[in-house]
Amino acid sequence: MVKLHLIKEKKFMTSNNSDSDKLDSLNLLKDEAFKSKPIDNTKIQKIELELKQIPNEDKHSYQEFVNQYVHLCFINDISCDIDLNDFTVYSSEKEKEKIIEEIKSDKIDLNYSITSFNQILDKLITNLKDYFESYKGYYITKLENNPAGEFKIIFIYDGTFFIRPLMNKINSLFDGSIFVELNKFDINDISDNENYLCVFLLLTRMNDDEKLENDIKLIKNIIDNFQTFENYSLIIKNDDISYKSSNVREDFIDDLRIVLSKYISNLKLSFEEEKIIKKLCSSAVETPLYFYNILSGGFSGSKVLEVRPKKSINYSDEKKYIIKFGLREEAKLKEEIANFKKFVSGYKGFQGIRDYEAHYMSTLIYEGIIYNFAISDTSLKSFSYSDIISEKCDGLIFKNEDIIKNLFELEIYHLWRTDHQQKSDKNVENYYQEYINSKTIFNKLERILNKTSLEIEESTLYKNFNKIWKYKLNCYEKVCHGDLHTENFFIDDLKNITLIDFGYTNLRHAIIDSTSLECSLKFKHIPKYIPIEELIKIEEELLSNNSFQLSYKFSNNRKDIHDLLETINNIRYHSCIDFLNPTNFIEYYISLFLMTIRQIQYKDMNQLYAYHSACLLGEKIVNELGI
Repeated sequence: MVKLHLIKEKKFMTSNNSDSDKLDSLNLLKDEAFKSKPIDNTKIQKIELELKQIPNEDKHSYQEFVNQYVHLCFINDISCDIDLNDFTVYSSEKEKEKIIEEIKSDKIDLNYSITSFNQILDKLITNLKDYFESYKGYYITKLENNPAGEFKIIFIYDGTFFIRPLMNKINSLFDGSIFVELNKFDINDISDNENYLCVFLLLTRMNDDEKLENDIKLIKNIIDNFQTFENYSLIIKNDDISYKSSNVREDFIDDLRIVLSKYISNLKLSFEEEKIIKKLCSSAVETPLYFYNILSGGFSGSKVLEVRPKKSINYSDEKKYIIKFGLREEAKLKEEIANFKKFVSGYKGFQGIRDYEAHYMSTLIYEGIIYNFAISDTSLKSFSYSDIISEKCDGLIFKNEDIIKNLFELEIYHLWRTDHQQKSDKNVENYYQEYINSKTIFNKLERILNKTSLEIEESTLYKNFNKIWKYKLNCYEKVCHGDLHTENFFIDDLKNITLIDFGYTNLRHAIIDSTSLECSLKFKHIPKYIPIEELIKIEEELLSNNSFQLSYKFSNNRKDIHDLLETINNIRYHSCIDFLNPTNFIEYYISLFLMTIRQIQYKDMNQLYAYHSACLLGEKIVNELGI
């Protein structure tokens, strides 16, 4: 057990005026450094320089400040060059004797020492990062009865949990750490003055409701015997690790019951990610076993999964769901569920799908949505359009022209058009400001083209972008999906089509779904091995207004490319219904220009192709409009 002796810090912090003044100065620097956004590294360096210059015999006086400072550095991902031990161990016996005499004279109990909960927690999660990334079933809690007392570290584990490797690691980090089986833990051994950093290590109790409820009862009895309770969930991002906490006991017990009653195993997902998946699944269908595939990680940082609850041995009895989840602090999925309820729920817009429902849930770390209409009730298989293009559809044959026709003839599109379509007259930036961050895009272009910011700003593309951005566009607005790419709609084996991901669903430029889908096909699915000269020739052909007619013939004779170009031709043809002027194609090119330039920032897109396409589109638009 780590002991950090904080012996009446008030006594030492005021032992002389110089210490007091320096502490005031350091606290001021600390407040200024961590309140600024971004954090002021200059002040951080100054703090550390001041701390290192403190004589060893005086360092104990700054212990509480250093504890706070190191913790702030940790949670803000700031590199810290200060050793806590330098401020907690007295450097000389003479100084130690002096302090003991001061304590005695003030009638302070020499045994008054505590172990900081936050320091133990930080040390635990820092040293066990690899464990928390790979293992499942850990629940970190704070159990406190005596606010002035020390904390011990205890692991309470399921008897079948493989504990030995972890036990060896913990014993090397914390002297006196305690390990005890859950069913052997005697609550009567807990005194009223003891505090614990307690880690529960629990395995799934699928199909064993009696054992599960018995474990839940034992855990509830343990935490109810402490005055203060907190549950900690970890956020792991690459090399960073942090946490959030909740003191609601009922929520902790409810989460345990859900998570421990279901089984999911996939090393690509963390335990915290599995928690949100299990909670979402429990809102849709109750069964202990779920199979799933990770479909994608969206541009927004969310992950998308296809989930299949396993209720019987018969595949035909299973129904698929789509789950999307991301960090709760970003709150993007709350907006998506609100859009779903406003523009999708209740519309009978998907053939073959009986109910269109989505459920939102959250944990301390994640928020998520589960959609229950990824496949119609009588179908067995469902594929994203991306999978169909990549021929990952179990040999089933789908015609691209039929898919595009059926997509844009969905009843939901008809309802969005008839219920919400309206004429609009405003600058292009007002239609597309949610999609375009010009600074990010052109900064990315500097690296792609190996040019300076000045060279980019002097380029024709940059100048054309600003001209088009300020152009006043007359067009229709209507409700659009808003983010229609090849992974955001599914086709089942009965050719029924359904949409997912409504984060951008709202009143938009009426043709944005068409141009968004065209960009997805070109910059994601046309192979990157195609020479840029050949891609530029394709783009030059697509500048023809005749490419909106189904009779248009492309010159490219590569079969895979030709199929995608014919699909784009179908998209353009079906987009004409949403033109303000059916014979004027310029608004399509404006929308396509902006959605194309947007792709430059995404590394999984063909960024160089998008750049050349944007250049050609920009020149065509500026010349035709005479701006």
